[in-house]
Amino acid sequence: MSCTRLRVILSRWASAAAFALLALAAHAAESSPGDAEIAALLKQLSAPRFADRELATQQLIDAGPAVIEPVAANVRSAEREALARGLQVLRQMGLSDNETTEDAARAALERLAADEKSKASGPARRELDYLNDVRQDRAIAAIRKLGGVVDENVYNQFLGAWRIVTTFSVTIDENWTGGEKGLKYLRWLPELRMVRFRGKQVEDAWLKSVEGLPRVNILELNRTSVGDAGLAAAQRMPGLDQLAVKYSPVTDKSVEHLKQLQGASIIMLYGTEMTPEGAEALRTATAAANVKIDYRRGAFLGVGCQQTELGCTITSVHEGSAADKADIRPGDVVFEYAGKPVEDFQSLTKLIGENVAGDKVAIKVRRGGADLPVIELTLGEWE
Repeated sequence: MSCTRLRVILSRWASAAAFALLALAAHAAESSPGDAEIAALLKQLSAPRFADRELATQQLIDAGPAVIEPVAANVRSAEREALARGLQVLRQMGLSDNETTEDAARAALERLAADEKSKASGPARRELDYLNDVRQDRAIAAIRKLGGVVDENVYNQFLGAWRIVTTFSVTIDENWTGGEKGLKYLRWLPELRMVRFRGKQVEDAWLKSVEGLPRVNILELNRTSVGDAGLAAAQRMPGLDQLAVKYSPVTDKSVEHLKQLQGASIIMLYGTEMTPEGAEALRTATAAANVKIDYRRGAFLGVGCQQTELGCTITSVHEGSAADKADIRPGDVVFEYAGKPVEDFQSLTKLIGENVAGDKVAIKVRRGGADLPVIELTLGEWE
């Protein structure tokens, strides 16, 4: 037989086999197999013929979630070929657009990975890593499509060896169209470190989306509708280090929740409905854990200062701020605020913190060694 004729025969055989595989797979997809059929397909994963193994693999994939548990049980004790193909089935189901199927497949892989005595543990962990990467990419795309902002931070980290680490921060603001339901994608970002919620559409229930996320260490609520009940979610964030609540209706009732954040380094409360007495109670409750309570009534002047021999010397002015509008400049020295002396930036910050946005105050500054006329301005809000 000539080589040309042999190639023709092999080509026709391959086409026929492929057609048969597709036809059988389509038939399998029409109805879920029973227990006996599933058992036969699992046995066929170790069949001598490659075509039989391929057919069984595809039929199991097409069979849907009903085969997930039997496949996982088989993988636990299977030999190399059946083990690899069983994991392939679970991986494909883990990529399903059907959330129930996806979750069930992932749960099965997680159980396999957790059983370190099983030879399937390592391969199952690698499949989970692959699924995590795919799901993360899907989550980023979904969040952006729904109007959220996803920022990536890439850096080198030494963990026995240097490796590239990518972490994420997500901002959900007035452009968000996904509502509460769309926030499920936050859980698909294993390296999510910061979440910002902004806008009155953000309600108490939305904070359930960040509960239990182990690596989120910064949470910011800005001009939201989140109150005391919603803020209770913060105490169920094990990695939370910094909490900022700005212009949201949080009251003294939140002290009970916030005092549980003994692992945080700072809690910022700007323009909330908490009273100075509530803030002091929180400060006392977290003092032993060295949690800084940065409480301000919400006014924003818009300057950065450095202590020099001249006093509280302005080093920067925030564009568009009250200070900028009043023509306060870098190099100016602030020595009086609302009739009270300013000794340093800390004292200035404390004085500003006693005001609310919209308050009118008088400030005295010195420029080039000469006192300027009293500056009267209207304080703004933090961004």
